[in-house]
Amino acid sequence: MGLTTTEAHRQSALVDPEHIAATAPLPWRFLALLLVLLAAYALLPWVTHPTAALTSNAYDLAEWASIFPAVRSDPLLLTALLLRLPLVGVAWWAAGWNTKSNVRAGYISPLLRGAIIVVIAVALLPPFEFLTSGRGDPNYQQQALLAAAALIGGLAILWWRTTRAHHDTPLRILATVALVIGAGAGLWGTAQALNLWQGVNITASIGAGGIVFAAAALGAAWLTLRG
Repeated sequence: MGLTTTEAHRQSALVDPEHIAATAPLPWRFLALLLVLLAAYALLPWVTHPTAALTSNAYDLAEWASIFPAVRSDPLLLTALLLRLPLVGVAWWAAGWNTKSNVRAGYISPLLRGAIIVVIAVALLPPFEFLTSGRGDPNYQQQALLAAAALIGGLAILWWRTTRAHHDTPLRILATVALVIGAGAGLWGTAQALNLWQGVNITASIGAGGIVFAAAALGAAWLTLRG
């Protein structure tokens, strides 16, 4: 039996972005998790040391690691790479959070999620020196590649989820796995950095940042897959 005109209008309204934005709950869970992830990465210490200058968040710890000869001799600059991957995971997760058909946790407009992805990609960029005299620096090259991965991968996931809302399960899983892998990579990178410091007689301890980030990532993964 066909739909009446009223029923057809009602069902079409249910998938209209403006209707969703007006009736969906506030996206407090997404925003809270995003803030916790970014704060844990950039503000909380991932390693602690009695000397304040050596107490570092993940971003600074990656920079510290990149100057060690043992890291510079590795083509992948593995320790620095591991400590930067969490931000790529956050960008991909933000892209894959929800769609027009998944609004129980609050509707996040594609424009806002796109802006979040761009901001994260900018945070991963190397300094301006990369464009002038530092193009051959492997550390700067890594930062540029990760920024591109965050931007291109995040926007690709966002585009797919926005245009194919009912066939997005694989990408939602991909985005979630990327976040969890990023969290695991960050903890592994922290352990690697601590070993580097011990090699030069600097005794430091693991800080709260990586632990909080990993816990938030697991919570975000569960909510994203739950839909």
